[in-house]
Amino acid sequence: MSGRRCAWMAYLACVMLLLAGCAAAQPTGPALTATTAPTQTAVLTATPQALPTYTPTALPTATSTTAPPPAPSPSPTSLPKGAPTVIEPGPYAVVGLALDDALDVRAAPGNDRALVGTIPPYGTGLRVTGQGREAGAATWAPLVYRELEGWTDSTFLAQQVGEASEPVAMRATAIIQAIAARDLTALSQFVHPQEGVRFSPYPYVMTGLEGEGQANLVFSADELSDLADDPTVYQWGILNGSGAPIEITFDAYWQRFVYDADFARPQVIGYGEAVGRGNTINNIPQVYPQGVMIEYHFRNFDPDYEGLDWRSLRLVIEEYEGDWYLVGIVHAEWTI
Repeated sequence: MSGRRCAWMAYLACVMLLLAGCAAAQPTGPALTATTAPTQTAVLTATPQALPTYTPTALPTATSTTAPPPAPSPSPTSLPKGAPTVIEPGPYAVVGLALDDALDVRAAPGNDRALVGTIPPYGTGLRVTGQGREAGAATWAPLVYRELEGWTDSTFLAQQVGEASEPVAMRATAIIQAIAARDLTALSQFVHPQEGVRFSPYPYVMTGLEGEGQANLVFSADELSDLADDPTVYQWGILNGSGAPIEITFDAYWQRFVYDADFARPQVIGYGEAVGRGNTINNIPQVYPQGVMIEYHFRNFDPDYEGLDWRSLRLVIEEYEGDWYLVGIVHAEWTI
């Protein structure tokens, strides 16, 4: 081996010894410890509580054999009067006055203004010419009646539908005043001497042709005057809808099917024309072809019912030997 090669090998040996020494002298760090990831806490799923079950309360079963229980005896403060009539131009009739009274017409709105004339309590065809004006506690309406012109208290006015002769209007006023006072003695004087007076709870008048037990009751003048304190339970017809018999006393029938609203002071009065419209057929023209119908009508009492709570009382009169007599007292209201 040559000298140069021996020197090269000796050099490599020295280098290897130096590297080994450095590796042995390097400090050793702490051993790495594997860190365990934190365990995720389980999320609790809430179990919904059972909702309460709604059990509907059973509705009371309607009695099928009698009419609704009668209301307490009506009084001027308890009778439904309907919403105030809006005074607008058009034809009106006088209502709410006794036969010995009269409607004042004044030069301007107010009871303290000059009196220019009066209108009879059965006056019809009053023409309101403009909007009402407040004066005191009343609304006064400008009107023309025949040759009379001025202002009057609209409390005693009802919108008029149709037309009537003065004898018809006068007799109708006398009858409705007797009914309002529940003066059966006075009312009996207007009952037709031959036909009597029929009481119908609905506009479809039943004469007996509809079937046994369905005819409305007819009373003579003498019989009517004796009914005030009669405790007898009569069958007056059948209830609209259910067909159940109306079996109640005269007093209960009067409160439910005659004067269940203050019809002497209606919102509308119709002469020869039906005002209230419902599902029940009005056969008065067929039953009383010679009669004249006068309707005392309320459009509504509770605005929430949108007019479905309208009510009317219809009087039917016929001419006999030169005078007008009562042959029918017919109640009308919205029915299903």
